[in-house]
Amino acid sequence: MNPKLSFLADNDDWSEKYLAIMEFGKTLRPLEENLKNNENKIAGCQSRVWISLTLDNDIVKIEGEADSRLVQGLLAIIIEIYNGKTPQQIIETDESWITGLGLDKSISMIRRSGMNAIIRNIKLRIFDLNM
Repeated sequence: MNPKLSFLADNDDWSEKYLAIMEFGKTLRPLEENLKNNENKIAGCQSRVWISLTLDNDIVKIEGEADSRLVQGLLAIIIEIYNGKTPQQIIETDESWITGLGLDKSISMIRRSGMNAIIRNIKLRIFDLNM
């Protein structure tokens, strides 16, 4: 397990876990305003979410921001999982980490659908970076 995400496994109280997820969201730097555009906006999320992907020496850098505190925290978790990997590593990462962190049992289907939309967007945009 990613040590930065150990707070999810260390706590069984979901109200405390939600607070911890929202606190983790504060680790994301605000996205530059010029990156909050339609190209970077994630379709399929109830909240407004933007992600920016860049490729540097075959390593993907992901930045993002959401307008909801909980979604910002979930986005920070997603970025922690996928950021700093090669495109191939990102493509090969399955979503079993969601179950491993216990998020499958704690977040609503709407939030889970939003997480899936973010992950799908990252993986689709990897092909654009890789070409």
